[in-house]
Amino acid sequence: MQGAIFDLDGTLVDSMPMWDAISGDYLRSQGIQPREDLFEHTRLMNLHQSAVYFQQAYGLALSVPEIAHGVNALLANFYQNVVQAKAGVRE
Repeated sequence: MQGAIFDLDGTLVDSMPMWDAISGDYLRSQGIQPREDLFEHTRLMNLHQSAVYFQQAYGLALSVPEIAHGVNALLANFYQNVVQAKAGVRE
């Protein structure tokens, strides 16, 4: 075998709650309290669409690439320092 493709998120690591929370976590990191319906607005958006939404709905004065970089930094921290393997996954 030369390679394999597998589903990491939610299969090997317990990352699904992070995906539900990332938009709110990012906005809070920018000093903005997200509305309760944030997840409903962003759950089907890609990163670019979410960044535009943050600008329009929350008045975030950063560029789309700056917002994307900030979200990606939160994701990187999560995967490097927080995420845990699911029960039964070998090291």
